[in-house]
Amino acid sequence: MSVLDARSLSPVFYGPIGEEQTGRMILSVLTMVGAMTLGGVVGVALRWLRVPPLACSVAASLLGWALGSVLAAAAWLQTPKEEGVLAVSVGFAEAAIAALAIGAMASLLHVGLGWTASALNPGLAVHRGALLGALGGLVGVAAFATFAGLIQPVR
Repeated sequence: MSVLDARSLSPVFYGPIGEEQTGRMILSVLTMVGAMTLGGVVGVALRWLRVPPLACSVAASLLGWALGSVLAAAAWLQTPKEEGVLAVSVGFAEAAIAALAIGAMASLLHVGLGWTASALNPGLAVHRGALLGALGGLVGVAAFATFAGLIQPVR
């Protein structure tokens, strides 16, 4: 069971949880919050670069995804291992495909947030990089748990 196993996040459907599962659940939540925070900070930092806002949003999403995956791997390495799990690996082929998909989705979300900002609240346009960086961090943590991250557990 990885740190981010669905059973550790959903005690309602899988019955009562024990002490070990509670620790894993807390670590899972802290990993998600940490990845979102790192991604958001990257998004804010990239805003100061002299590049187009679309490039900042895509870069924040990709960096958030990479940092989220690394943070999830670090948290996973701190937990007791199950049988058959050896180490973590960097999957470049899978990472390239995932990076293209994340870049495309970040571009669409960038445009969508810009449109929403013009219609509702201009503050959304200013903070697009931070929002997309935080979302990228969350995607990175989820991607590690589903073997689609930059870093993956080896079974």
